Amino acid sequence: MRRSVVTAWHPVLCGFLCFAASQILPIASWGDQVFAQKTGKNTMVELLPPTGKLPVGTTSYHESRQEPNGESPGTKRELTAHLGYPAQSGKEEAFDYYHDGRTGRGLRRVLRLGLGDGVTMELVRIQGGKFQMGSPPSEKERLEDEDQHTVEITRDFYLGKYEVTRGQFRAFVKDTGYRTEPQTDGEGAWGYDEDTRKIEGRRPKYSWESTGFAQTDEHPVVNVTLNDANAFCRWLAQRTKKAVRLPTEAEWEYACRAGSATRFYSGEDAETLAKVGNVADGTAKEKFPDWQSTIAAKDGYVFTAPVGQFRANRFGLYDMHGNVWEWCQDWLGPYRNLSAKDPVQDSIKDKGVRVMRGGSWGKRIPQICSAARRFSGAPRSRDLDVGFRVSFRPD
Repeated sequence: MRRSVVTAWHPVLCGFLCFAASQILPIASWGDQVFAQKTGKNTMVELLPPTGKLPVGTTSYHESRQEPNGESPGTKRELTAHLGYPAQSGKEEAFDYYHDGRTGRGLRRVLRLGLGDGVTMELVRIQGGKFQMGSPPSEKERLEDEDQHTVEITRDFYLGKYEVTRGQFRAFVKDTGYRTEPQTDGEGAWGYDEDTRKIEGRRPKYSWESTGFAQTDEHPVVNVTLNDANAFCRWLAQRTKKAVRLPTEAEWEYACRAGSATRFYSGEDAETLAKVGNVADGTAKEKFPDWQSTIAAKDGYVFTAPVGQFRANRFGLYDMHGNVWEWCQDWLGPYRNLSAKDPVQDSIKDKGVRVMRGGSWGKRIPQICSAARRFSGAPRSRDLDVGFRVSFRPD
């Protein structure tokens, strides 16, 4: 049996944890994160990565908590740990997460990049590992191209804590003078017309700056093509001297699942999505009554939501379900011909469409937000619910 490492000065807590591990729930951890998970009246402390060993440099962990009759307001918590990465890999910070119907506390390593004029971007370090990519035949509303198979991510990588925001994209535009494809090809982009209360197809008046609905610099940028997203990555790579790129499809799903095997990292039920993301829901249906397949729960947003408004997954990432579809590196193709290690679909002869992942606030059906669901678009596609987040591997 795997054992948690707890500071020696707390023998009572150590004894309790060992008993809890054997009687309540096996200790498990995904990635580098340290978890404290509530199970009934007790608290499970989860310390170990999939190898069953503490990361190099981990020195101590403790949580102080009193809840004899269940957790009450004002409960005192203390959380200390060290993940063992060099200082230049970022800072450690605690966070709250939601996983398969339960809440918990985690620890993530966050790297902050400067984009100029005080604008920053945060990325979370994700430890490599194995997982089941795709969906099992028994999963509700799955598609045929979601064949389940074992994939190994062999190296750590960083992934944006949030989707790229309008403010971050604006910093890129200000520094380079860049104009997006919808602004230069004469076709424009998608938008919402409040007068007709309809979403309109491509119009020159719409772009990433003008969508027809209210957005701030904290909202995800939308109406950007794959080529626009790659241009942003090239700029950020040059600015930071890091190999910034879009994530692969496998990296994206691995990061989204964060150890979960359910349809959504929040659980099997689509109604749980309102806790973790901005999807087609009761709020949207009030504005668009003809949307027939929304969930009943309300997340409070009709269109895009500011990033980070919902609960993170166990890796400390936000908005992995919903808000906007996210461009990935891969061309859309079958999984069967790909490597089991660090797969990326880059050899399709008919390179028609690129993969998008995560689902969005639109498209009327939140089921498309599942961890395994694959969506796609031509490199020049643009839409009100399409954006991206960035990634890179540490040296």
